[in-house]
Amino acid sequence: MQSISQRHEYSDYVSELKRWFPQDRSVSQENPVPSHTFEFALALAGAVSGGAYAAGFMDVLFEALDAWEATRGQTGVPVHRVRLKTVSGASAGAMNGALAALFARRDFKHGRHPREEPGYLFNNPFYQVWVRDIDAQRLLRPDDLGKDSALRSLLNSAHLDQVAESLLRRLDATAESSDGYQRSWMGDAFSLHFTVSNLRGVPYAFAFSTPKGEGPGARDLTGHLSRLHQDHLSFAVPVGAAVQVLDFPPDHRALPLDFLNESWRDLIQGALAAGAFPVALQARTLRRPRRDYDWRFIRCDDEGVYRFVTPAWGREEEQEETYCFLNVDGGVMNNEPFQLARRTLSGLEGRNPRSGAAANRAVIMLDPFPEAPAPGLADQDSLAHILLGLLSGLKNQTRFDCQDIRLADAGDIYSRFLVAPRRSGKKGGLDIAAGGLQGFLGFFSESYRHHDFFLGRLNGYKFLRDWFVLPAANPVIQHGYASLSDVERERFASRVRRDHYQIAPLMASVGKHFEGEAMESAMPRWPGALSRAEMTLAEGWIRDRLDAVWPQALAEMRGVSAGWRGTLLRLGVGLCERPVKAKLVDRVMQALRGAMREMSEG
Repeated sequence: MQSISQRHEYSDYVSELKRWFPQDRSVSQENPVPSHTFEFALALAGAVSGGAYAAGFMDVLFEALDAWEATRGQTGVPVHRVRLKTVSGASAGAMNGALAALFARRDFKHGRHPREEPGYLFNNPFYQVWVRDIDAQRLLRPDDLGKDSALRSLLNSAHLDQVAESLLRRLDATAESSDGYQRSWMGDAFSLHFTVSNLRGVPYAFAFSTPKGEGPGARDLTGHLSRLHQDHLSFAVPVGAAVQVLDFPPDHRALPLDFLNESWRDLIQGALAAGAFPVALQARTLRRPRRDYDWRFIRCDDEGVYRFVTPAWGREEEQEETYCFLNVDGGVMNNEPFQLARRTLSGLEGRNPRSGAAANRAVIMLDPFPEAPAPGLADQDSLAHILLGLLSGLKNQTRFDCQDIRLADAGDIYSRFLVAPRRSGKKGGLDIAAGGLQGFLGFFSESYRHHDFFLGRLNGYKFLRDWFVLPAANPVIQHGYASLSDVERERFASRVRRDHYQIAPLMASVGKHFEGEAMESAMPRWPGALSRAEMTLAEGWIRDRLDAVWPQALAEMRGVSAGWRGTLLRLGVGLCERPVKAKLVDRVMQALRGAMREMSEG
């Protein structure tokens, strides 16, 4: 396929192109929506430690759909199908997407007993990674910093690599006995997309027609050069069988069945790059075939001819078969990767049917922190505040899409759904325990992440029960529920939308952990503020990390500052080391105490 990437029109490959990039899947013959099937996509927003909440949602989604498939064919069970077509993720969302890919062919225990010892969840990837493996103590350890190593991040990013490597090795060690769990709701394969903020950028030239000379109709073409930094990575994930070369577009990395294959490590590194919170976590260098970017901007004209806008590579870049680029958190530029998921469902120029009577596919947007950003500057301020306001404004603008917000909030739209934290009986101003400290609070206590995981499960169950529904007149529902009696059908009716029925029917084996008396035990108690002893421990971790980071930062200055100016700078830094470090620790602890008040005060 490499040869066809050199042309702007691909008329010799129409059948492949129509399957990969249908103009409108509502009328597509090459890539249609299967009959009696509701397709869905997941768009997983960035969440920092709120990833534990999203992990809980993913856990109950796997449990619910697995339980339905296990009872298919039994009396009183709806017979239509759902199919996961794609997952897009930013930051923590990308990490949860990677876990879904890694465990697509594995069975695992689900979080049904929040008040019991959680050791029974040792093989649950979502719980193990987000609740047990990643915490502030490990992220603040100084053992990643050596005398000769450069300072790459304020936090210990090596810990995340260790978690990922351990996961891959465990998967490979148990592959023979565990692989092959069938999930027909995932199909044979699904696509996976991670947003990244590409610091190198990809050059594009946009041609404009301008007057040339004095003759009538004389024109010239000139280009406006720009660089793309809002980037993404795409993967093809095997489920029922190995991914075939032509099943997905050429810019999708096809993952093999062997977990020790380097492609899976590339997936992990892509997820870590998507979650590389700027400065706090290490930026990640990635490599991919340069020709991948030939497929980024595609359109199909009215005559069915595909046209591509390819990068305007420079001379040096044209010599590189592999494109190397440095990345930070994809959430900086695209924290709610809705459009990546939507276009996979709809096609290049298509639209997913929105009415209840016609809907047959939808994007589920999962956002642990859906609140609007705080207002920026309204008047003149200090130079430092203006600089911070500029950076905040640039970030917020790259994330803005008013159409997505408007349609997600509309009650008559059945092609997009939003899931966000809701906790009844809360004492403080937060629904989610990880909500304070800009989303980092959850890392300071396993009880916070444990709570949020089970809140994600509870919210996910209620979403599937009452909100992820379609009217009785919808063809998918009509087919799926046709053989059920009125009493049997009522088991799957929404409690908040009249004459609506569940798209993903919830079996009794799932509901028994959430209904009736079980509802009281479906959630752990609100964890509340950290104790004084826990605050003292946290302060010690912060001091230890700062003590290790400070000389590394000083060494960085030696590398960029020379001569008498560098000498004065280092002398000044040395003299103010103690008061500056004390001030930094005090600022962090003030913010942590503020987050504690927000958790406990109404």
